[in-house]
Amino acid sequence: MASKKTIKKTGSHEVPKVKILIELSRRAEREVKTLLKRSEAGTITNAELNTGLKEVAAPLKQMLDYIEATLEDVSKLQKRTELKTITTKQLSTDLHEIDRSVNLMLDHGDFPHH
Repeated sequence: MASKKTIKKTGSHEVPKVKILIELSRRAEREVKTLLKRSEAGTITNAELNTGLKEVAAPLKQMLDYIEATLEDVSKLQKRTELKTITTKQLSTDLHEIDRSVNLMLDHGDFPHH
Protein backbone atom coordinates (compact mmCIF):
# COMPACT_ATOMS: atom_id res chain seq x y z
CA MET A 1 0.00 0.00 0.00
CA ALA A 2 1.33 3.43 -0.91
CA SER A 3 2.13 5.89 1.80
CA LYS A 4 -0.38 8.67 2.32
CA LYS A 5 2.17 11.02 3.81
CA THR A 6 2.13 14.35 2.04
CA ILE A 7 5.33 16.07 1.15
CA LYS A 8 5.95 19.67 0.30
CA LYS A 9 6.89 20.12 -3.32
CA THR A 10 9.41 22.78 -4.20
CA GLY A 11 9.61 24.40 -7.58
CA SER A 12 12.21 22.86 -9.83
CA HIS A 13 13.43 26.34 -10.73
CA GLU A 14 14.48 27.24 -7.17
CA VAL A 15 17.23 24.83 -6.23
CA PRO A 16 19.28 25.06 -9.42
CA LYS A 17 19.29 28.87 -9.31
CA VAL A 18 20.51 28.84 -5.73
CA LYS A 19 23.15 26.20 -6.42
CA ILE A 20 24.34 28.22 -9.38
CA LEU A 21 24.45 31.37 -7.26
CA ILE A 22 26.52 29.63 -4.61
CA GLU A 23 28.90 28.15 -7.16
CA LEU A 24 29.32 31.53 -8.84
CA SER A 25 30.23 33.15 -5.54
CA ARG A 26 32.72 30.38 -4.78
CA ARG A 27 34.29 30.69 -8.23
CA ALA A 28 34.72 34.45 -7.81
CA GLU A 29 36.12 34.00 -4.32
CA ARG A 30 38.66 31.39 -5.49
CA GLU A 31 39.85 33.65 -8.29
CA VAL A 32 40.20 36.66 -5.97
CA LYS A 33 42.22 34.59 -3.48
CA THR A 34 44.50 33.37 -6.29
CA LEU A 35 45.03 36.91 -7.55
CA LEU A 36 45.72 38.17 -4.03
CA LYS A 37 48.31 35.46 -3.34
CA ARG A 38 50.09 36.08 -6.62
CA SER A 39 49.99 39.83 -6.09
CA GLU A 40 51.46 39.54 -2.60
CA ALA A 41 54.17 37.21 -3.92
CA GLY A 42 54.90 39.58 -6.79
CA THR A 43 54.46 36.83 -9.37
CA ILE A 44 51.67 38.31 -11.46
CA THR A 45 51.89 40.53 -14.50
CA ASN A 46 49.47 43.32 -15.24
CA ALA A 47 48.09 41.31 -18.15
CA GLU A 48 47.50 38.27 -15.91
CA LEU A 49 45.90 40.48 -13.28
CA ASN A 50 43.60 41.99 -15.89
CA THR A 51 42.62 38.54 -17.17
CA GLY A 52 42.01 37.33 -13.61
CA LEU A 53 39.83 40.34 -12.82
CA LYS A 54 37.75 39.57 -15.90
CA GLU A 55 37.34 36.03 -14.58
CA VAL A 56 36.14 37.46 -11.25
CA ALA A 57 33.70 39.82 -12.97
CA ALA A 58 31.97 37.11 -15.02
CA PRO A 59 30.41 35.14 -12.14
CA LEU A 60 29.62 38.34 -10.26
CA LYS A 61 27.67 39.61 -13.27
CA GLN A 62 25.79 36.31 -13.40
CA MET A 63 24.97 36.69 -9.69
CA LEU A 64 23.60 40.15 -10.44
CA ASP A 65 21.32 38.59 -13.05
CA TYR A 66 19.86 36.33 -10.36
CA ILE A 67 19.44 39.24 -7.96
CA GLU A 68 17.83 41.35 -10.67
CA ALA A 69 15.38 38.52 -11.39
CA THR A 70 14.41 38.48 -7.70
CA LEU A 71 13.99 42.26 -7.76
CA GLU A 72 11.82 41.91 -10.84
CA ASP A 73 9.61 39.43 -8.97
CA VAL A 74 9.28 41.97 -6.14
CA SER A 75 8.42 44.73 -8.59
CA LYS A 76 5.77 42.61 -10.33
CA LEU A 77 4.22 41.70 -6.99
CA GLN A 78 4.22 45.35 -5.94
CA LYS A 79 2.41 46.34 -9.15
CA ARG A 80 -0.13 43.57 -8.68
CA THR A 81 -0.86 44.68 -5.13
CA GLU A 82 -1.21 48.32 -6.19
CA LEU A 83 -3.82 47.26 -8.71
CA LYS A 84 -5.42 44.95 -6.11
CA THR A 85 -5.58 42.09 -8.58
CA ILE A 86 -4.13 39.52 -6.22
CA THR A 87 -5.72 37.22 -3.68
CA THR A 88 -4.43 37.01 -0.14
CA LYS A 89 -3.40 33.41 -0.73
CA GLN A 90 -1.46 34.31 -3.89
CA LEU A 91 0.17 37.25 -2.12
CA SER A 92 1.31 34.96 0.65
CA THR A 93 2.65 32.39 -1.82
CA ASP A 94 4.53 35.02 -3.81
CA LEU A 95 5.97 36.60 -0.67
CA HIS A 96 7.18 33.21 0.53
CA GLU A 97 8.96 32.65 -2.78
CA ILE A 98 10.64 36.06 -2.62
CA ASP A 99 11.55 35.49 1.04
CA ARG A 100 13.11 32.13 0.16
CA SER A 101 15.17 33.66 -2.65
CA VAL A 102 16.42 36.51 -0.47
CA ASN A 103 17.19 34.26 2.49
CA LEU A 104 19.08 31.79 0.35
CA MET A 105 21.22 34.60 -1.02
CA LEU A 106 21.91 36.08 2.41
CA ASP A 107 22.31 32.84 4.35
CA HIS A 108 25.14 31.64 2.17
CA GLY A 109 28.41 32.11 4.05
CA ASP A 110 30.18 33.68 1.06
CA PHE A 111 27.88 36.68 1.05
CA PRO A 112 28.62 39.53 3.42
CA HIS A 113 25.41 40.88 4.85
CA HIS A 114 24.49 43.25 7.60
